[in-house]
Amino acid sequence: SLISIYSHTGNPELPLPTQKAMDGLFTPPPLEREANIAYTVEVWRTFSGTGFTLDEDWLRKIAAHAYDRAFYPEGVARQLAAVMAQKNRKHDLGSVSVPTLVIHGSDDPLVPVAGGRDTAEAIPGAELMIIEGMGHDLPHGGAWPQIVDAIVNHTQINN
Repeated sequence: SLISIYSHTGNPELPLPTQKAMDGLFTPPPLEREANIAYTVEVWRTFSGTGFTLDEDWLRKIAAHAYDRAFYPEGVARQLAAVMAQKNRKHDLGSVSVPTLVIHGSDDPLVPVAGGRDTAEAIPGAELMIIEGMGHDLPHGGAWPQIVDAIVNHTQINN
């Protein structure tokens, strides 16, 4: 089976990220640890939806751990370049023949919800789950039970 979460097909006709999300992606991160942690929290605040409370303590902890483990801004730039270089996969997704669940947030400023819809439409028989208020993050609390239940149900039924 396949589960796609806040992704898209690469279709150039899809809406672009919001300007604020693009600014978050293209602003170089600070090199100093504490400034970098604060920057990371603000970027994730930009990517978050309006329907769930942002868990700043958790984000700070994750940002600190990521910085301490392997602070490497060039890696983020390479990942972004790889994403931007992708071709339109919409036609190719028509050959996916496994049960597919597409999960997307209604408030995703980075990959607008049209990307999730386009993915589900491209894959024969795909199920689309739009979580109201979710952005380009996996919010703690409210959305987790929905996401976990959907994944468990999808994998139990399809394995």
